[in-house]
Amino acid sequence: MLRYRFTCLLLLALLTGTLPLMAADPAPERILLDENHPPFSYRDADGKPQGLSLELSRLLIKQLQWPTSVELISWARAESRLRAGEPVLIGATLRTTERERQDYLQWSLRLFSQHNYLYRLRERQSELPVSSLRDLNRYRIGTVARSGSYQQLLQAGVQPGNIDTVSHGLQNVDKLLRRRVDFITMQPAMLHHFARHHHADIARFDVALTLADISEFYLCAPRVAPESWTADLQRSWQQLEQQGQFTAIRQRYGLSK
Repeated sequence: MLRYRFTCLLLLALLTGTLPLMAADPAPERILLDENHPPFSYRDADGKPQGLSLELSRLLIKQLQWPTSVELISWARAESRLRAGEPVLIGATLRTTERERQDYLQWSLRLFSQHNYLYRLRERQSELPVSSLRDLNRYRIGTVARSGSYQQLLQAGVQPGNIDTVSHGLQNVDKLLRRRVDFITMQPAMLHHFARHHHADIARFDVALTLADISEFYLCAPRVAPESWTADLQRSWQQLEQQGQFTAIRQRYGLSK
């Protein structure tokens, strides 16, 4: 009799909406973007945040109605906060084999993809012949410290002594133009951005080798984050994609997807 009465009361509560709802998972407090990753996330000459990752993040926040802010900080600080399990997302994170082995993050949402190339100056083609990544140990290669490209070079067998690291990709283009390095690693959208900064003709840069067939960049969450973050992000991304919201943004940055 008691079980029957409990069942009736439960049904009545469900029908009348008086049963307390489970509390939703709190949204992430911030999306942390690398402040030195133009044209994807960076500050312009006036210090104003700019970039593809910034635009995509703001669009997602608006769609999800999250009370989440976007902050541009150094990649090292962003990664440290993610490792500490803070309620944040970080991006755009290059997905590599080494990072996939890490147990402190989850790959929540793919933002965009780019090929990653090794560039040299076109006028140096004959003096810098390469047919495979193994040939790179004869040369100096410029890349950004602690970046996914740095990890890709190591995975390809390039010795650390042959890798010249900098804190910002703009420095690599400067070194290449001054012939202080022989090759640099970079995605096409970044190279076009930096070439304009140096007033350099993009035709001066030659693709020597493909470092990675496709480089995918993600928003990542701490491993301890609620699973609902990933589900909500992916659902909202699909909705925005169907609405055609990303088309104009991608075109401005020379991306197809």
